[in-house]
Amino acid sequence: MSRTSIWTRVASLALLFAVSCGTSDSPEDVARGFWETMRVGDREQAATFVTDSSLRLLDDGMLPDRIEKILFGEVLRNESAAVVRTSMLTRTDDIDLNIVFHTHLVLQQGDWRVDLVATQQEVSRSTFAAGMKFFGEAVGRGIEEFGQVLEQGAAEVSDAIRDAIDELGKAEGEAL
Repeated sequence: MSRTSIWTRVASLALLFAVSCGTSDSPEDVARGFWETMRVGDREQAATFVTDSSLRLLDDGMLPDRIEKILFGEVLRNESAAVVRTSMLTRTDDIDLNIVFHTHLVLQQGDWRVDLVATQQEVSRSTFAAGMKFFGEAVGRGIEEFGQVLEQGAAEVSDAIRDAIDELGKAEGEAL
């Protein structure tokens, strides 16, 4: 047997051992798996990534349905809990929102699992903040467009008044 073949088998056995022990998946791997299954709409598979106490929250409609893109960042963890910085682009009724939050995880029977109670609270806050930002930008654009229409309208009214005064002056001059 070649050296490469031996090392491949050793690595495969180590990976198999790590998987069988239940703690091979990092918090980021579990967060990534959870959100990817949510992105494709496989809530049954998503249930395998969450804590037992979180299962009831999968179908309550509070988590984003139409996830377009997901990015993961910094992971902070201790012996029993972790948070993974998560950013996702969601689309609802032609409105794109970029929401940034932490996916919360806890160790449950030796495996990292998503704590949807804590995660859902952050998702809700972040979605509200992103929605308010979008609303503020939309109002700002509306006010700007309204100002442009007023400016254009004022110029047209001013021209019309000037033309009317000129016509009155000509009519007055002809009458004399």
